[in-house]
Amino acid sequence: MTATTSVPLSSPRAERTRASILQAASRLFSAGGYAQVSMDEVAAEAGVTKPTVYAHFGSKEALFETLITEVISRSHGGELLSAQNVDEVGEAMFEWSRNRLNWLLSDDTVGLMRAASAEGLRRPDWAQNLLAGFDFGAMERWLAELDDAGVLEVESPSTAAALFTALTKGTLFYPVLVAGQPITPEPDRDVLIREAVRVFLAAYTPKK
Repeated sequence: MTATTSVPLSSPRAERTRASILQAASRLFSAGGYAQVSMDEVAAEAGVTKPTVYAHFGSKEALFETLITEVISRSHGGELLSAQNVDEVGEAMFEWSRNRLNWLLSDDTVGLMRAASAEGLRRPDWAQNLLAGFDFGAMERWLAELDDAGVLEVESPSTAAALFTALTKGTLFYPVLVAGQPITPEPDRDVLIREAVRVFLAAYTPKK
């Protein structure tokens, strides 16, 4: 299917249209899941024609994958701030985790991850292929650098990163995603994240 407009897909107008389609699709997939949403509904929600949606994304699956790719990429956070001592490590971990969880616990993100989880159960090969290209090592690399510098003692950065993820996402995100528990208010989240950081540093701070 082709678009009915001659506007180049790289133009500012086309970029705005693409963003509108993604926002509309995010709302719909979050609320109804993948299978229940049609491209007609996406087009109507975005205020564009269905050929325009296809011109930008090619298929419903490609549109959904674009959204999930963005969610997964952003949910794993960016690079952590450099740290010269344990106190700076704690602040960097807190800010990184706080930003990450605030993004994960937004209504649209939770809905999209639930939709992706449901589709992944139906099509496990699809889910594995989607996840294969992502780099989950930002914290691992950071912890390895801190170990090399003697700021922390981290024998296995991958294990340490997994444990910190369990302390934060395992407490605040997975119960919401899997069990439908209410989202913890932000002030209470901050308390839990700081406690997770304290427990982590107690295990990995060099013993004097």
